[in-house]
Order: sequence, then C-alpha cells, then structure tokens
Amino acid sequence: MISRFSTVVCLSVFFLLLRPATFSAQAAPPPLQPDRFGGSERTIGVPTYGRGAVLILTVLNNTGALLDRQAVVKLSNKKDNSIVWRTTEDRSIATFEDVPFGVYDIEVSAVGYLPEHQELRADLQLYSYHLEMKVKPDPYAIEFTTQPASQISSKARKQISRAIADLKSGKWKAAQKKLEAADILAPSNSEVSFLLGYLFFHKKDYEQTRSSLDKAIASDPHNAQALTLSGEVRFRSRDFAGARPILEQAVAANPDSWRAHYLLAETCFKLNEFAKSREQAQIAVERGKGGGNAAQIVLGEALASLGRGPEAIQALKAFLDGTPDSPSAPAVHELVATLERREADRGTSKTTLQPPLHLADIDLSLAAESRSSATEFSIQTWEPPGIDAVKPSVAAGVACPYQQVVDNVGDRVKQFVDDVVRFSAIEDLLHEQLDELGNPVTKEPVNSTTWRQF
Repeated sequence: MISRFSTVVCLSVFFLLLRPATFSAQAAPPPLQPDRFGGSERTIGVPTYGRGAVLILTVLNNTGALLDRQAVVKLSNKKDNSIVWRTTEDRSIATFEDVPFGVYDIEVSAVGYLPEHQELRADLQLYSYHLEMKVKPDPYAIEFTTQPASQISSKARKQISRAIADLKSGKWKAAQKKLEAADILAPSNSEVSFLLGYLFFHKKDYEQTRSSLDKAIASDPHNAQALTLSGEVRFRSRDFAGARPILEQAVAANPDSWRAHYLLAETCFKLNEFAKSREQAQIAVERGKGGGNAAQIVLGEALASLGRGPEAIQALKAFLDGTPDSPSAPAVHELVATLERREADRGTSKTTLQPPLHLADIDLSLAAESRSSATEFSIQTWEPPGIDAVKPSVAAGVACPYQQVVDNVGDRVKQFVDDVVRFSAIEDLLHEQLDELGNPVTKEPVNSTTWRQF
C-alpha cells in the first residue's frame, strides 16, 4: 500500500514539473516545437527540452497587437555575458531553446521602433517561459502609407506592399528589387518614387535620393513625406536656402507633422531667422506630444539668440528632463551653464543694454549628431560586438608577466587538445545565406558526420 502511494506521489510531482510556467495575464499561445537551428521551420507541438528551459517570446506593438514586421531579439546572460540572437517569425514569436539557469537581459529591436529591454530569471528546468514584450514606435521613424488601390494597378500594388514589408524588416536589397519592378509598372507614381528615395537615403546615395524625391514631388506636390525627406537631404548638404521652401511646403501639406516643423526650425536657425525658428520649434514641441522633445534644443537656441535667456534655459532643461540619458545631454548642460552665467552677469551689471547671446555659430556636435540621425531607424545589426569593440581598462605601472601567461596558455591548449580527442559526437551543419541584418534568406542542410574518438 505504501509503495503504490509513493508511486502516485512521484508521478504527480513529475507531471507538475513538466507543466509550463506562464508569466502573462492572457492565455499563453500554443507552444512551439523548436528546431536546433532556431530557424523558421517550426511546427506546433510540445517544446523539446534539453538541459535548460525554453523561452517563447511574443513581440507586440504599443497597442498590444502582434508586431507587423520582423524583430531582432537578443538574449544576454548577465553572468557570463554570452549572447544568443533570434528573429521573430510567424505570429511575431521568437523561441530560445535550452536556456541554462541564470539571469538574462532580453532586448527587442525592430525597424521603426525603439529598443525595449526586459529581465528574465530562468531558474526552473523543463519549463516554457511565455513572455510578451511591447515596443514603442520611434518618433523619428517614417511611416509608410499607401494610396488607394484604385490609383494603381494590382500588380504594382502587390510589389509595393511586398517592398514595404521588406523595408519594415530591414531587407533593403529585396525591397529595392520590388520597388524597381513597381516603378516600371507605375513610372509616375509618387509613392514608389518616395520609397525609392527613402531607400537610397538609407544607402547614403544622396544624388539618387534627391532624384527620386524630386520625381515624387513632381508627381504629387502634396506628398508631405517626400517633401520632408527632400528638405532633410538639403539640410544635411548645408543647402539651408534650398531646404527652407521645400520644408515650408511640407508643413503646409501636413501641418500635424512635428518632424517637418522641427526641420524647418533647424533650417531657419541656420539662416539666422531666429523668430521663425522659435515659432516652428514651439509648434514641433506641441505637435510631437513627447516625441518632439529634441525640438527643445533648437527652441532654446532660438530663444537665447533673441535675448530671452530665462525662457531658453527653461526649454533646454525641459529637454534634459525628458531625455536625461541623451548623447546631447553634456553639451546641453554646458549651454545651460553658459546661459545662467550670462543671466547672472546681466543681473549684477550696471549697464542695462547687453547684446543678445548669439548661438548660430555654436556647433553642439553631440546634439547635431543626435539630430542628424532623425530619419535613421533605431535597430541594431544582428552580429555580436567584435572582440575589440570594448577595451578593458589597464592599471598603470603594472608589468605583464607575459612568460607566465604564455606558459599557462600553452598548458591549457594542450589539455584542450587531449580532451577533444576523447569524444563521441554527431556534427550537423547548416549553410545559411544572410541578408544585411543577418536574417536567413536561404537554408541548406549539410549531411551529418559522426565523429568517434576514444
């Protein structure tokens, strides 16, 4: 009797251990059957467990819907700094198999969205961790809009839709082929020309960018996205006089575009039109609803150049409060300190008339770098950082016992070789062709090889 009871208890505990853990308030999606390469040939079923756990991550947009594009997921072990990469597949899911015990940082990146982080504590064996992560839209990203189907043929529309899907996932070569095909089918379509212009802009081919955007604007003078990007290209080329009228057209075509107002404010500031710059920067801050926080910098610069120091300090501090970790923060702090000293000197000076602080020729290099990347998407490449990407600090005045290091390394290498010759393993090879972001385009399995050494 005692033996039967013990058996029942053991079986109950065993099945409880196999029950997946769920960390979502909603019902977890059906678990996936992971393959050993983390590829796209997954089938629905019970996860295959090795020595660790399984992480099934679903990526959502800020509204809670499945993300409409491919995302890159990086799983970093906080203890040994090892990194595993995956891309989302069907149903916006990324799966990690054989996750060892430990604490991990999960980072999700997608074209047009800001990177998002979340911590995972994998402390249960034979468990499936079902997590959901939401990513927020990048306020600087370009939104891809489509025209009514009646204005373009179905074949061209299909090519455009597929190209937009490739652009959203960072598949630039594939997108270019489809857009060139669409351009042949609809040579005077403003949308196709704009998308080609954006593609060339990403490739830093500014001559082709301007040509495609000029064609888009000629076909549709009210194409606000083409006008805005065309104005930015001229701004980057320091053609401020040429950028100003185009950006004014962009603002007129879409008054709600905070980015068009922001670029116009920058352009007017470079042209020493401080009143106009202040006006457009203020509109960008209001229309951006938090996304246009960078416009606080040019607003502060314009106000300072107009001699309105306290208001300029307030605008610059608003930028720092909104984005304290921005790369521009040190330069903005320095600018605030300069303005505060100027205001203090003005308060103690016997003279009441002082020239306004002119900032048009001051180049806030960090801020300029941050602002110049307004159209770049916040997505990281698939590959892990190189071995020389981060250089450790070295203590001064300490000699390196190189001979001891070399001898010990030699001993460890010999031990490694001795260990390697005693193993039994099956080698599976998979040849993958990758695109620019490391997403597998083709897969070709290679015959398995059995190695036996004793």
